[in-house]
Amino acid sequence: MAQEGPSSAFSVLSPLHLIWAQNVSAGIWSLEHRFYGKSQPFKEQNVENLRYLSSEQYLADVANFIRTQNRNLNLSNPKWVVFGGSYSGSLALWFRQLYPDIAIGAVGSSAPIQPILDFYGY
Repeated sequence: MAQEGPSSAFSVLSPLHLIWAQNVSAGIWSLEHRFYGKSQPFKEQNVENLRYLSSEQYLADVANFIRTQNRNLNLSNPKWVVFGGSYSGSLALWFRQLYPDIAIGAVGSSAPIQPILDFYGY
């Protein structure tokens, strides 16, 4: 799942992630959240454009990505598990709840699951 900043190979290709993937013959993808890093859908970040910067929109983007990968790779009965930590951990857990037909599991490490407005802890 997305991070709180630009996506990087470091976040996906840790030795532990590679071992897990190899053990179950899995693929690894890291998706960048809209408006982070190079994923800039508009030239300007104004209020009108930022309406597309939401967790709901990101989760729909992930669902679209997975469906497209399933079709393009001709996968039959794929078993997707989404992972994340912190904000992306919340996204992973929300994804599993909203799209149970797409992901068989979710791992949300250190995921704040109860949103708090103006949370001073961060």
